Amino acid sequence: MELGLKGKIKQTYEELQKIRSGNISGPVALGGKRDVSLVEYLSAQYPAGCDKEGIFDVNHLYGELGINPNKMTVSQLIDLDQDSRWLVPEIFRDAIRKGIRTSPFYNSLVAVSESVSQPQVNMPFLELSDAEPKDTAEGETISKGSISYGNKTTEIFKQAIGVSISYEAIQYTSINLLTIFIQDVGVKLGHKLNNEAVDVLINGDQPSGSEAAATIGVSTLIPPGLTYRDLVYAWIRASRLGRRYDHIITSERGANRLLNLDEFKQKQAGTPISSMVLNETLPSQSQVFVSGRLTQNQYILLDPRYALVQLTSAPLNVEGDKIISKQIQEAYASITTGFGVIFRDARVIVDDSLDVAVNDFPNWMAPTI
Repeated sequence: MELGLKGKIKQTYEELQKIRSGNISGPVALGGKRDVSLVEYLSAQYPAGCDKEGIFDVNHLYGELGINPNKMTVSQLIDLDQDSRWLVPEIFRDAIRKGIRTSPFYNSLVAVSESVSQPQVNMPFLELSDAEPKDTAEGETISKGSISYGNKTTEIFKQAIGVSISYEAIQYTSINLLTIFIQDVGVKLGHKLNNEAVDVLINGDQPSGSEAAATIGVSTLIPPGLTYRDLVYAWIRASRLGRRYDHIITSERGANRLLNLDEFKQKQAGTPISSMVLNETLPSQSQVFVSGRLTQNQYILLDPRYALVQLTSAPLNVEGDKIISKQIQEAYASITTGFGVIFRDARVIVDDSLDVAVNDFPNWMAPTI
């Protein structure tokens, strides 16, 4: 089945770049999305080439262009013809994008990802009054509260990385094999975004520190260090705030200590405690992530539904350049993105070097029920 793709690769690349920069809208099927991959674009433009799940089969593209990615090298693809060579940056971009989305964990911490028009974002927030439901007799005026609106400026930055690829690698390595190594560029970029997300969880998104996480200690009435009891203490407070701290971020040593607690090694040890508490169930399982941004005593407990929003003003962009004097091809990947706090009480830091009797929940995390 011929889809008429031959001779349209440069045009496709240019349209994709315009969509990503926000200069034009993509096909209706993309729903206004800017971080569009080649496969997503072709799925919307050529539905006849899609499988039952609506995903474009890239083998149609390779077949029409006469490309065998298992045998053809990048150099051969560049020399194939003036149009098909524009496929190279898209192949590299897809490999980097795959690396960003696999190994890193920041995408498991965000409630939603939003496209924004500029690096400085005027981000809204809402504050609910302390009004509580009350018994109301017939004909009696119903008590009411209020929702106030405010905004804060959240700044995001460009994250970039480059890689030099020798002529020999381009000439002698197949496309499929080379893209495996290119994926590692995305992994490193993704780890940088992990650090950015964790930094915002710790310090907040405001220079004043007004959105920083609360830090509480642990009980010193029992053996020193973190215990399951300290987690339960935080989980119960989260329950009363309408939050569910079922994601935990800690250091390598912290993860070793945490995952060796009996309640984590033997699931049945913690299961009975996961009964109803204030009409909310405690987490019977937690997702644990490791970050070098935390000390060995710190554990971030968070509710990913309400903690962070990812703000992206420029999606992943891959550009290339050739340095003939050094006989290398350079590829640069950049993304302008960052993270903003949604609700400050959607996370808390537990520090097992502190005493909870002195370092307890602050007043702004007082329970509402």
